[in-house]
Amino acid sequence: GGISNGHVGAAAMIFTNPLTKTLTWRKAWFFFQDDVQRVMIPTIVSSSGANVFTVLDQKRHNGPVFVDGLPLGPKTNFTKPLSLWHDDVGYIFDESHLSSTLSVDIGPKTGNWTDIGISAQGVETVDLFAAWIDHGNMSTGPFSYTAFPAVNQKRFLRKASRLQVTNIQNDNDVSAAYDAKHHVAMFIFWNPSGGASLFKPGPLDAAITIRSDGNAAVIYDVKKGNITVSDPSQTLTNLTLIFALTSPGKKPSGWKGGDSKEISFELPQGGLAGSSVSQKL
Repeated sequence: GGISNGHVGAAAMIFTNPLTKTLTWRKAWFFFQDDVQRVMIPTIVSSSGANVFTVLDQKRHNGPVFVDGLPLGPKTNFTKPLSLWHDDVGYIFDESHLSSTLSVDIGPKTGNWTDIGISAQGVETVDLFAAWIDHGNMSTGPFSYTAFPAVNQKRFLRKASRLQVTNIQNDNDVSAAYDAKHHVAMFIFWNPSGGASLFKPGPLDAAITIRSDGNAAVIYDVKKGNITVSDPSQTLTNLTLIFALTSPGKKPSGWKGGDSKEISFELPQGGLAGSSVSQKL
């Protein structure tokens, strides 16, 4: 399911292999302004013994590939990757999660269209680029990275160096990130009973705990005081969020009165179930 307030958005997925039940994972995508995409994987549970991969990209090879700012050489596996760029798409990987391996594969690949459909195109060979994260064959997590689409290599390095998106939380309860440049926080509350997450918008700001009474996606624009929510499960009729100031400091925009605010949302039903709704703090 997903959420959007017209400027930024988020999506979340919970997957379990329906046949074997041996692989389960959760994954959240946060789409911030300036074409910055934070991808967060709080957990991967695998009991099959096979390696688990997160595929970053697979497409036609087009021009040079840079890993950690250097042109790709003969080496194709990187145990502590920091960045990757190819064909106007860049990635940076969080330094706190460097136990996984980045693999890059470039070269001609041959396939037969008739093997997967009714096309008469037949055998084709294409120069392909593929990149993936190898998490190994054990249960793992958390893992996160940031993607920058439609950006040349020099601009990618410049944007990455100025990035102000940080993780708030990334576990089985909540995946959340904050864009300090645009003052926007996004949350995925994974559990049906909801959960709570704490973040501090800035060094002079009061810390804020956001508590949800159900599984939900939440976008909180701290500067504008706008709160947007949705129910990706499409099972809830209403949602209640409690915002609490938990340390001294500057109060967020629109905050009046005491240290706690409760906001209730009536969620869309029927064909509009899962749609986003907004309120001001």
